[in-house]
Amino acid sequence: QKPIRGVVCINVSYIDKISIREEEPF
Repeated sequence: QKPIRGVVCINVSYIDKISIREEEPF
């Protein structure tokens, strides 16, 4: 489960960046 958690953390960070970009159109 350790590798799965790491991938989930990276996915969450990537999704967060995309969400912020969508909310703030630069």
